[in-house]
Parts: sequence; C-alpha cells; structure tokens
Amino acid sequence: MIRAIKSVTTYRGRDPRDFVLMAFGGSGPIHAAEIARSLGIKKVIIPNAPGVFSAIGLLEAAPEYGFSKTMIADPASIDNSDLESAYSDLEANSYEILKTEGLGDDSTGKWRRLADLRYRGQAHELTVSADANDGTDLTSELVERFHLEHERTYGRRASDEPVDLVTIRSTYHLDFEEIVPRSADSPTTKRIPRTAFFGREHGPLPTRVIGRGELRENRMRGPLIVEEYDATTLVPPNTMAQLDELGNILIDIDDSTTEHTS
Repeated sequence: MIRAIKSVTTYRGRDPRDFVLMAFGGSGPIHAAEIARSLGIKKVIIPNAPGVFSAIGLLEAAPEYGFSKTMIADPASIDNSDLESAYSDLEANSYEILKTEGLGDDSTGKWRRLADLRYRGQAHELTVSADANDGTDLTSELVERFHLEHERTYGRRASDEPVDLVTIRSTYHLDFEEIVPRSADSPTTKRIPRTAFFGREHGPLPTRVIGRGELRENRMRGPLIVEEYDATTLVPPNTMAQLDELGNILIDIDDSTTEHTS
C-alpha cells in the first residue's frame, strides 16, 4: 500500500507529507494510520460508511458521457478554426448517440473539451483542458497547458521539444442534484474492550472498542477500535481521533512519533 501511494506522490515529485490520506473500503481504515505514519502524513480521513464508499460515490456522481476522436497533428500546423471544426463535428455526432439514450437536451447538461498531447516520440499522452479562453490562441494554449501538466506530473518540462496532438475529447456532463451526507448515528451498542497487539514498540495493550458516533462529542486518544457494520477503523497509540460535522473520522498522527520513509 505504501508503494502504491508513492507511485502517485514521491515518484511524481510530490511530497506525501503535503497531503491528507483518505482511507476507505472494508480493510483500508485498519491500516491507514500506520501507513500515514510511515509516509510522514499528519492526518487521515475515514469517510462515513467506508466499506461502501465507492458504491456511494457511484450513486452520487453526476453522470457523464465521454467521446473521443484520433487527431494526430502538430499543433503549430493547425489553427483555431480547424480545432473548433473538429470538436464541433465530434459533438454533433456524439449528440445523436446521446439522443438514442434519451439524453442530449442542452438545457440539462454541458460539454467539456479535452485534448491528449505528448512530446514527440513518447508512448503515453497527458490529458489537458481544451476549453477556449476568450482572446487566446487555443492551439498555442494547448501546448502550454501540456508543458504545465507534464511538469506537474513528472517534475520537469521540455519546452524546446516538439509536441504532438493525439486525441480530442468531448465529455457531456449532466446536471445532478447534490446529495448532502448524513452525520453518523448515535451509539446504541455496548462494546467490550479487548487486548490488541500493536507491534514490538507497544506490544499488547488494553484497547477500547467504540462506535463511530461516540467520537462526535469527544476527541479520543488511541488505542481505539471503531467498529461499524461495513468496516473497522484502528486508531493506534500516539494518535487522536474525532468526528467532523459530516461524520468523517479524523485521525491526527502525533508529530513526535512520525517517521518519514523515502
């Protein structure tokens, strides 16, 4: 798990200590605090209903439909009208597909334009926004956006290298009513403390077992075990846990026990 986090942080020039770790799934909340400690991350968020968090995201996410067309070209060789025509044709053809699914009413959604670019000779592209800003040369703007995205992703840019446009994309986003999460329920079950083993540093420790709702009014120091129907959260020694207004568990890692691994 640590290596997976490094693959999107340190391996891309980003310091994990600058981020908050969000853990979900049935077992993610068990390991989250110790993983954060190993990476030097100071705060962990365990969302409400972590075991079904992905399913909730699927239900709450606004629907969108993506369409793409290969358009391999040197941006310097095409002008804004060529690019606009290509996107307009793609959206017109895509609109017909949307109508067959009972969608496509312009009053219920909007288009977002994207483009895939790469340095000439590269095997992989990066996707950037292709939405036009008033008064700008979009083809030149695409190249600059690509340079910025390459630097953000990989930590470097090669401004003197030629850039190729590979694919144009249009995504149709539907308007969607926002769902406001409900806070955690009040505790109703009496739970029995148990002894848990916390490695060679701490050994076996008496550990309180609680429900998520018990953290609403109290900021508690670990060790704690938070039991829920869909997941178990482990709050190890030298950490503090509390509940925010949306029912998320916030775990603060004690600075004095944080060890950053490179």
